[in-house]
Amino acid sequence: MRFEQLNHLLFAVHYGSVTRAAEALFVTQSALSQSISRLEEELGVQLLVRTKKGVAATPDSHFFLEKSRLVVDALEEMRREAARLDENSKMRIGTVKGLHLNFLMPAFLSFKASFPHLSFEYEEAGSISIRNSVIKQNIDIGIAVLYAETLIPHEEICFMPIKRVNFFVLVGKDSLLARKPTISFEDISNESLVVYDGEFMNWFMEDLFKRNGNMNVLMRTNNVDTIRETISGGHAIAIETENEIYNPLVQGGQIISIPFMDSGIPEATLGLIYSVGKPVNGERKQIIQMLEKYISEWSALPSIPH
Repeated sequence: MRFEQLNHLLFAVHYGSVTRAAEALFVTQSALSQSISRLEEELGVQLLVRTKKGVAATPDSHFFLEKSRLVVDALEEMRREAARLDENSKMRIGTVKGLHLNFLMPAFLSFKASFPHLSFEYEEAGSISIRNSVIKQNIDIGIAVLYAETLIPHEEICFMPIKRVNFFVLVGKDSLLARKPTISFEDISNESLVVYDGEFMNWFMEDLFKRNGNMNVLMRTNNVDTIRETISGGHAIAIETENEIYNPLVQGGQIISIPFMDSGIPEATLGLIYSVGKPVNGERKQIIQMLEKYISEWSALPSIPH
């Protein structure tokens, strides 16, 4: 006797038709009929009356139908509980695409050491996509850039701004701009620009050009090596977030990173997005706190009080 046989019997009685029950279960009519026949042979009891109009339960089948329902319901309950336990053993973290966040690997290693029983899954995506995934509960915690497009209120999510996003102008070491302590838009208005083709930087550039006027955009690309080579070769400059301070060409002196001073820059922060629709258990709360600490200590630049 197998679970499938009991389920086949219940479906046949429910639909009053072997054909319709087979369609509902996505099995062939022949397979379902044979399954029920083998069950009847094993029990030695006729469970169904078969007519031209369909099938019906026999008077002797009621006890077996009742017990079959109990078994099927119990197995379904066990499957739901197993799925719940499996879901609670996973922690899905989204990380914003395009930012070189050098705290991520130490953070992930720390999570694994602190919570060895949890299975961690990581997904890299744009901040808007991370926001939407948290709303759908496909991601438990998102590390994202919080700005106008991601900070739209939603009853299912909570935002935790942590680190202000600061902007820098990246120029080749031989550029006339390389010795400036800070750079304004007026300093670069006639320069050619290479832009990282991501949702946040495209939004930032649109806002910058709207306030100050357009610049000559040499190219938009999400290939960071191309961007760095274009800058170091003196073909264009770039406006980037502080994560590019850590790129090897800046560290090696081929590219000079200079603070970008523009009083009209809209506020943006690196922070967390997490669901309020899912209970915050102790482990999830600890991971949020650990991420807050890692992001806060990411650089010596000021954090956002909250």
